[in-house]
Amino acid sequence: NSLEVLSIFTSDTNYQIPANFNGSVASVTTPPSASYILDVELNNSSIGTITISTSGIATFSTIATTYTSIKEGDVISIIAPATTDASIKNISLNILLNVILG
Repeated sequence: NSLEVLSIFTSDTNYQIPANFNGSVASVTTPPSASYILDVELNNSSIGTITISTSGIATFSTIATTYTSIKEGDVISIIAPATTDASIKNISLNILLNVILG
């Protein structure tokens, strides 16, 4: 479905997400027929995107130019594009979160 929530993570502690999700990875078993842009939201506000190309390559982009802070209880959601793509299969995402110690 369009604009479907694909994944939700509720933070268990304080984290930082590096600019452009540096260190994060994504893959698909079958790429989309057109660029597939996932919205990454923090507490229902966009913090960036993950674009998967027709060759299956992921490009990460954040709105913040340094890092995004996440607090315990915050919710990160991955939202599908408004237009569905029946071609894309098995999206795997690993977003790097740096733990804030202290």
